[in-house]
Amino acid sequence: MSSVEVHSSKTVTIKNLPQTMKRLRKGVKGGVSKLSKIAGISRSAWYLIESGQATSIEEETFRGIEKALKVDFGVVICCDSGTSREYDGSFVRLSDSEKLPLRDGPRRAKSDRSQIHQSQPNENGSP
Repeated sequence: MSSVEVHSSKTVTIKNLPQTMKRLRKGVKGGVSKLSKIAGISRSAWYLIESGQATSIEEETFRGIEKALKVDFGVVICCDSGTSREYDGSFVRLSDSEKLPLRDGPRRAKSDRSQIHQSQPNENGSP
């Protein structure tokens, strides 16, 4: 089982995000090309996250994935006093008429590489 950390001013861990992304993507006409465009990331970035090689992403990237997959993972990254929280990867499917709320604040222009952190292999060769 792999997980991905989503970073903002707080950090949360979402279990099974890569597997859930892959499962949800399989039913989408247009596949990764369409989804990555909606999410605002490159196809290679999508595959890095989906494969579990990317172990940390920015909140903006995570929200783009939710938008592309038309789901709400129920992840709240704000306002709680804890520095870290873990989510189980469950989600709610959004209808076409529902939209995720826009986030306030400036949008940062970053390249995919600065938003995605790949796990580095340890001395045994595994991440």
